[in-house]
Amino acid sequence: MYILWILLMGKTRRYLNIILIVYIAAIFNLGKLYSVDSRQTYDGKTAVILCFHDINGEGKYSIKQEEFVEILNLVKNKYEVYSLKTWYEKVSNGEKFTRPPLVLTFDDGYDSIFKYVIPTLTKFQFGATFFIYLQKYDNNPDAYVQMGDLPEIFEIGSHSFSHADMEKLYKQNRKQFYKEIFLSRKKLEFLVGKAVISWAWPYGYYNQDMEVMAKKAGYTIQVNTDYKNTHNEMEGSSFSRYTIQNPDPVSQAREILAKNVLR
Repeated sequence: MYILWILLMGKTRRYLNIILIVYIAAIFNLGKLYSVDSRQTYDGKTAVILCFHDINGEGKYSIKQEEFVEILNLVKNKYEVYSLKTWYEKVSNGEKFTRPPLVLTFDDGYDSIFKYVIPTLTKFQFGATFFIYLQKYDNNPDAYVQMGDLPEIFEIGSHSFSHADMEKLYKQNRKQFYKEIFLSRKKLEFLVGKAVISWAWPYGYYNQDMEVMAKKAGYTIQVNTDYKNTHNEMEGSSFSRYTIQNPDPVSQAREILAKNVLR
């Protein structure tokens, strides 16, 4: 009887060991399943688009450097931050996002863009689009070399030749309108050595007929100011943006992000 008991106990232990191994393997695989495959993804067709100007703290549309960094920290690890071009291409290619997309844009091409903004965004590994109007760089042609050398995460877009009131030109001077919207793209492409597909309406003034003209001028993406819709849907022709400015830009950013929880 004692020998029989020893044999039975040996078999029981083997069975228990097998059950334990199967149980541990199941738990391990289940953990892998929930940590990877069940993670939430986003189609990216909606995005919050922020618009900045100067980052030196002087003037209505400028914010301080420390305020800018605070805003970047607000979105860090919560959003995927891209240029307009990168966001648009990822969505067009059907790529999924692991976090909601957020787009950074900067208008007018202030000196702070090269001195501070680009180095700061590089540290955060954030992309952005910089809208340039050519007249601003009449006396600084070397700036176009810097633009052409920017990494692919950054994009140069057109903001016209002279930051003109495009709606007024459309009504009163079609020849100048054509120069501002079409020739500015062609010259900017020549100067930076890259395709220019994004256009920002100066002052945000535009209408539906002007949108059609911008498409014919070769622009894939158009943006305006200020925000008019709940979200930016990819189906739209001209995307709206939130302008971040004085006073209290950080509170503005907090409020914008709080009411635009993308799912």
